[in-house]
Amino acid sequence: MLNQKSAKESTSTVKDQSANRRNDMLGSLAMSGEQRKAKKGRVHKRTLISLSVLAALSVGFYSSDLLEISFAKEAHAEAVHVEKLERNSKLKSAAMTDFQQAPKKLEAQGFIIASRVATVSSRVMGVVEDVRIEEGDAVQLGQVLALLDDSQTDLALDLASFSLAAIEARIKTAVVDLHEKTLDLKRVSNLFDKGFVSEVAISESKNQVNRMKASLEQLNADLDVARVRVEQQESMLNDHVLRAPFDGIVVEISAQPGEVIAPSAAGGGFTRTGICTIVDMNSLQVVVDINEQLIGEIELNQEVQIQPLAYRDISLSGRVNKILPRVNIAKGTIEVHIEINENDSRILPDMGVRVAFL
Repeated sequence: MLNQKSAKESTSTVKDQSANRRNDMLGSLAMSGEQRKAKKGRVHKRTLISLSVLAALSVGFYSSDLLEISFAKEAHAEAVHVEKLERNSKLKSAAMTDFQQAPKKLEAQGFIIASRVATVSSRVMGVVEDVRIEEGDAVQLGQVLALLDDSQTDLALDLASFSLAAIEARIKTAVVDLHEKTLDLKRVSNLFDKGFVSEVAISESKNQVNRMKASLEQLNADLDVARVRVEQQESMLNDHVLRAPFDGIVVEISAQPGEVIAPSAAGGGFTRTGICTIVDMNSLQVVVDINEQLIGEIELNQEVQIQPLAYRDISLSGRVNKILPRVNIAKGTIEVHIEINENDSRILPDMGVRVAFL
């Protein structure tokens, strides 16, 4: 009995051990599947990390290339700027050297003036209707600068034109009447020769012809007057268009649309006497006051070097073209005018200059 019992216990123990081993094997298999999933996840994660690193490196390399290009452009721009500064410095130094090393007899300071400058005004009084220029504009001879209100003058021109047309019509009628009276005189003369009419009839016919001729002459004189009136109104109408008197630069605008402009003789308190001021930049010259004790060093056509105070890199040549025959008593100086041989757009009226008389 005991042997049977122990055999049963050993058999159950073996069964239990087999079941435990089977459970352990299943558990190990289950763990292996989870581990495989985890492994796959880790592999996928590592792949994403690798791609991210590669993308970051690519962006970094691209950004580095952009920075290198930007730095290269900045370096080139800086080099060009430095080269420009050096070139200007050399020009300035060369100009200053030319001015300083010139074998001058005398050095003085003066200023630029324009010998040809005009304030454009109107011959008639009127309201400014339109201004077609601005300060700094270059204008040419005959260019329209501004327009004045010409409504009244236009009406007067129409009236004069109608009067001219009426006189011309009256002249045509008078010519026809004179032709008829002339024919009547011929008929009366023929009848008189044949003795059919008296001498009084022929005399009256002659008087009618003479009156028609006098009337026609009066009409022709009136026609001439009417034509002159039309020309006068056309001229007055043209005076309402302000034009440039010469080629130049507009340096000042004196009136705006709506303001009244008139000749200086007719101007009032709020009336403008000009529309603008024009300067001929080709007429610029230098004016220098020379002490009367040193005027002996100056002569006509003497060569000079001119350097604007505002631009030390400019050195212009010129010559003395006028020595005014008067002395400024207050300053004890004589005014000398110098013609500039070279044109430079940077030279402006009223600009200060240094002048070396060679």
